[in-house]
Formats: sequence, C-alpha cells, structure tokens
Amino acid sequence: MSRSRTGKVRFLIRRTPPLLLLPLFFLPLLSACENSGVSVPETDTPQRYATKGQVFGATDGPGSLTSVSDVAISGDGRVFASQSALAEVLVFETDGSFFGTVGGRGEGPGEFRMPTALSVRGDTLAVTDFFSGISLFGKDGSFAYRISFTLPGPPGVGFPIRPLTLLADGSVACFGPTGSGAALSGAVTHQSWPKASREGVVFDTLIVHPVGEPFVLVEGSGSRPLTFGRPAPSHDLAVLRPDGTELIAVDRSSGGPGLVSVFRINLSGDTVVSRQLEYEPLPVTSTWIDSTSIAMAEGIAGVLTVTPDRFAGSIRDQVPWPEFRSPVAELLAASDGTIWLKGEAPAQDSIRWDILDEALESIGHVYLPVALDVKRVSMASVWGVELDDVDIPWIVRYDIH
Repeated sequence: MSRSRTGKVRFLIRRTPPLLLLPLFFLPLLSACENSGVSVPETDTPQRYATKGQVFGATDGPGSLTSVSDVAISGDGRVFASQSALAEVLVFETDGSFFGTVGGRGEGPGEFRMPTALSVRGDTLAVTDFFSGISLFGKDGSFAYRISFTLPGPPGVGFPIRPLTLLADGSVACFGPTGSGAALSGAVTHQSWPKASREGVVFDTLIVHPVGEPFVLVEGSGSRPLTFGRPAPSHDLAVLRPDGTELIAVDRSSGGPGLVSVFRINLSGDTVVSRQLEYEPLPVTSTWIDSTSIAMAEGIAGVLTVTPDRFAGSIRDQVPWPEFRSPVAELLAASDGTIWLKGEAPAQDSIRWDILDEALESIGHVYLPVALDVKRVSMASVWGVELDDVDIPWIVRYDIH
C-alpha cells in the first residue's frame, strides 16, 4: 500500500467505530475477543503506572448500568455513558454520584433508538444514534437540535450512510455499515468516510478503504453456519480523535511481520505525519489456535445446537489461520495529542499499551487490566468499563502516574 506525506490516504478500516454497535439484522457478526497478539518488546520508554480511581455506576439504585456503549468526559469532569439497549445517556458527577439522564427512548426531539458514540465539545454534548443522527444537548441536558440525513450506501447493500460524529471544523464525518454477508460475498469491495455539511451536502472524503476479509464463515455439523470476526486480523485500524481534529490510522500488514505504520490524517484526508514502528512478531501456535477456537465457541454457546467443544473443532478446522498474530490489537487517540496502541500478549492479568506523541515518537507505556474495556485515554487518566462478579458493568477511572 503506497503512502505519500500529503496524498489522500486509502485505508482498510478494521476497528469498528463506537457508532457501529449494530444489531444482528445489520451486521450478523459473532466476534471473539482478541486477548492476544504480537508482543511489543520492552524498550527504554518510561513505564507509566495506573492506579484505580473513581468508580461510576456501581450501585443497585438510580444510575446503575446495564450496558455501556461509549463514555465521554466534559471539561468540568462530568461523566457521560451511553446505554444503547435502554436508549439513554447517564450523567455522573465527578465524585461518582448519579446526576440524571439525557434523552430517552423514542423518535422525537432529544430521543433515541440506539445511542452509541458520545463527544463533548465545550458545553455541548453530541450523541450519535445510527437511526436518528447526531443529537446536540446543552450543558443542562436541554435538547438543542439534531443533525439527521442519509446518503446512498454502496450498491447492493441497502444500508445508507449516516452521520457519525462532529468534526472540529463544524462539518460531519459520515459512515455506513457493511454487512458480513456483503463482505463475504464480495458484493462490496470498498467503503468511504464522506465529509459533509450538517445539511448532508458531501464536499470531501476523509478515507477510502477496501473492505478486505474481516469475517469468516464457520459451518458446524448440527448447527447453522455462523459468521465470526477473523482471528488475528491484519486489517488496518482507524479512529477519530475525540475532539474531532484529525484521524489516526495504523497499517498492520503491508510492512510485513514485525512492522506497523502509524499515520496522522487531517480533515482533508491528507497524511501529515507517518512513522513505521518495529515489533517482535509472535507466531500463531497450535496451542493458541486451540484456545482461541474454544473461546470463540464458548462466546456463542447460547446460539449453538451442538456443544461448544464440538463447534470449536469446526472453527479450528475451517478458519484460515495466519502465520503471525496481529501486531496491534487496538488503537485509541486522545484529545491531548497522544496515541495509544494496545499490544496483544497479556502479562498475567494486564496488557501493555504503548503511547506515542504527536510526532509519533514513543513516549512511554503502561499496563492496564486485560478485563478493562478502555473507552477514553489521556496522559492523566484512562476511562473504561469493567464487570463485577455477576457481570454487571461499571465505569472506572484509572489515574496515570
């Protein structure tokens, strides 16, 4: 994949944006959690330390959580959590106490069907709902207005392109999902992130990317065929910074084993900084294949008509396993300019995240709990979702030292 410093970047996007937590009729994907991957060699970068801080939503009363799609933090420290299943956004004070809710289920002004991605810009909370668009609320939770439009999706897919998030220049980044069936059949080969006005007038493209092969279809004796996210994928990663100023992308495959490339992309879709990083590739072993197959089968045990152990054998035999595990499991970008790359080799109960600065130079690393679903990062704190001993989620802030 060729790159130029100022040329338009064409990427294969792999990490699903927060918006695309879609129900099965949109994207019948049953994906296993990647808990593995290419180890980042211990370098001379400073090690940061994470200590558990404030907990939000750990209660049986008002403010208790059932699911968390995204988390956003305002300038005054309030915490917002979107719950897609309940069509609401919960608000917490800095001390962890529950403040109230924003929105509710419905299709009217200030209401949601499936709120997912959140962002806070100044005193404005933006809530993305795949069905209704981006709803904007004031500091007091009052509804301001909604950005809602649809654009034609790829031919033959039937899914429209809708607003994804606000950009710092006042425009809107848009995205449309590709169903696993369309990707597996080759009906859709490329997607794009259009950049549009708030009225839905497209005037630029942020990224064009091939769909690639993100899914695998597994057929099991006595069970219907099921679609999974490909284990140890090598597809590229792309995210927007929370403040909407730029995109960050990681190419995990074109440099060959042991190399990944990181790119900062401006709101015109041009690469402004790029850097190649070296990793120590971890080979895919038979032990890892066995454990991954079992984890994938156990993750969908409720929909199987055969035992997970039996279906794990189908996964093991039918998945086209790569030679090496992926170099980076996850990519996050912070509004403070840092970029966070999650490794894939757990060290007991923790996993390493490498931190890059705006020049894409490594400035440190930190170990975070494997069980932490990280939502927001910065050099001061990390926010994520953990499950208690009965699998009820709460939001946890880890302070970085």
